[in-house]
Amino acid sequence: MAAIEEHPGIRLTPAQYTQAMAAAGEGLMQKSVRELDSAKAAAVAERRELAAMIGTLRGQSKQWQWLDWTAAAAFLLGLLISPNLARVLPFGGDGHLAAFIIRADRWNAGGALMEAQDPQACRSLSGALKLTGDNQVVLAACREAAAKTKKVQHCGIIVPP
Repeated sequence: MAAIEEHPGIRLTPAQYTQAMAAAGEGLMQKSVRELDSAKAAAVAERRELAAMIGTLRGQSKQWQWLDWTAAAAFLLGLLISPNLARVLPFGGDGHLAAFIIRADRWNAGGALMEAQDPQACRSLSGALKLTGDNQVVLAACREAAAKTKKVQHCGIIVPP
């Protein structure tokens, strides 16, 4: 009995007991409010971080879109400008470039370009080249005679059927 009588809870008056209970409840409420405020601040920080990440991703998407448009524009501009730039290349660079594109040597590339431009004239030129090649000896002798006599020479050439 003495131990019970010595207990501090027995010595409290009802008003003191009510005050102690209110203080304990208020302490618990303050702790809960602090924890709730801390959780709210953490949620706000996470939301800001997520918004920044979404904004960054949208920005990257926009950058890729700009890069795609720029690449397409540069490609088209290059296609439009390159023929004009090739025309002014020094040392016959335009012929080398044409041969490279056609995948032939410059002589055959030129023939292919002439054939594409005027097929009839190209056939006439090829025929004249063959006729000259077949009569090379006769034409050389005729040129020599014209050079010696300083007069027009008539030469007999062979024309195949």
